[in-house]
Amino acid sequence: MTTGAPATIMIVDDSYDALELVSAALQRIPGFQFNVQTAGDGVRALERLKSAAADDTMPDLALVDLKMPRMDGRTFAEHVKATPELVGVPVLILSTSSRAEDVRSCYEAGCNAYYQKPLEFHELVSLLEAIVAHWCSQVLLLHTYDDATISHRSGSHLPPM
Repeated sequence: MTTGAPATIMIVDDSYDALELVSAALQRIPGFQFNVQTAGDGVRALERLKSAAADDTMPDLALVDLKMPRMDGRTFAEHVKATPELVGVPVLILSTSSRAEDVRSCYEAGCNAYYQKPLEFHELVSLLEAIVAHWCSQVLLLHTYDDATISHRSGSHLPPM
């Protein structure tokens, strides 16, 4: 994050234990503060994102489980990427599955990244530290810029088409 404000991370998982584990792992990352939002499935997460868009309180990224009831992570990503006011939210899948067809279908649905959940807590902390360092420190997130800033920044930094 460029402002020094706490990063807002939405965690979407149908397992309460997984929600708690990821939240606890985020709190172990040195040098970052987080506001954590949680949702138990893609339907609830989509509702929260739409509400956040209306309130201008968008999360910096969404860590989403793949296999959930009502709406899975792949379908959630499709909805986010098809909704203009949500399209800038990075959707990162965090799943136990390493099946090629799951990975492929998530990228085809518009997911920004796909990570396999580690089995050990310390490995989860390390993975999340790398994710946060990249997505909350280095990536310019669309919802953090107004149209004038985007236009100004894109002027000379984009290669000619």
